[in-house]
Amino acid sequence: MLYLTEHPHAYRMRCRCRYVCCPATSAVPHRAIRCVATHQNTPSLATHRGEDSMNLTIEQARQLASIFSRPVFRSLGAGSLPASVKRQLAYTADVLESSGGTVGDLFEAAFKQLLKRYRSEYVYKNLLTKKQIFGIHSPSTAALLSEFWVDMSKADSVVLNGTSTVYEIKTEFDNLSRLPQQLTDYSKVFDHINVVTHERGVAAVLAAAPAHVGILALSSRGSFKRVRTSTSNISNLDHWTVFNCLRNQEVGNILLRQFGATPETSADMFRTQCFKRFKRLPKDVLSAEFVLEARKRTTGRETSQFASALPMSLRTLGLIEKLSACRRTALLDALSRPLMPAICK
Repeated sequence: MLYLTEHPHAYRMRCRCRYVCCPATSAVPHRAIRCVATHQNTPSLATHRGEDSMNLTIEQARQLASIFSRPVFRSLGAGSLPASVKRQLAYTADVLESSGGTVGDLFEAAFKQLLKRYRSEYVYKNLLTKKQIFGIHSPSTAALLSEFWVDMSKADSVVLNGTSTVYEIKTEFDNLSRLPQQLTDYSKVFDHINVVTHERGVAAVLAAAPAHVGILALSSRGSFKRVRTSTSNISNLDHWTVFNCLRNQEVGNILLRQFGATPETSADMFRTQCFKRFKRLPKDVLSAEFVLEARKRTTGRETSQFASALPMSLRTLGLIEKLSACRRTALLDALSRPLMPAICK
């Protein structure tokens, strides 16, 4: 049973009688009267306007994009959704006119709308994850690093498998003012460097990117077109920059494999003494050792199984966000819940 309501916190859903409705609960909502229209659960996207006819405003699209964030993802695994996250999900359901299906279905529907109306950085990043980690490679063997710092630049996506490949994303909402410095920084650490942009941005990226940098363009259909293939960059790697991208334990593992021991020194001098040996590594060995250590950060059977169980729209977050086994189970449970009870209780 559904009721008409003017309660300010009620979940909003448009029905055929054009009133704002909320599901019946044990307590009748504030100022509620029974709706006389015949209600049916709507599918995961609106039956009223239709998915393709939606004309989202920029503000609505930004609100939809905000559900694909680390705080929201972590909240899903916390066992109970904070009021702020419920409001975000309720807003998303209202904009999409969605009341049927599960919480996971809502994320999938929102992602499809973003792909058509507002291609945020996360849209690019998640499509890359789908193609590279779950398409060409496997989440059990290839690692995904996100927002990976190299000197003064933060790489959007790094894929580590047999080699290292970085993807710098430039959406329709970005400019290229920082691109030259970013590419310079990435060339000190990664074997293959790529810029991912939109179709109208290709010409500008071609003019700004050195010849060894690959270029991919995201089409209106959500597929990637390779404009230029990247070439190996190993000869340009910089020992000091690679060294600073690694943790102490990772540096120690490399030195043990390559030199049989780590320096016996004080904690304060450990990295200084380690670098004296580290800088002697041939660049091809440097590249291989960096990949071997850095890929351990996100690969593993549990991570692979968890990410594979998620809706495709959330798999990037599943790979990069560290959650305990208990929270991963709770998150999958939250995504499988019917949408309305999850955001209205």
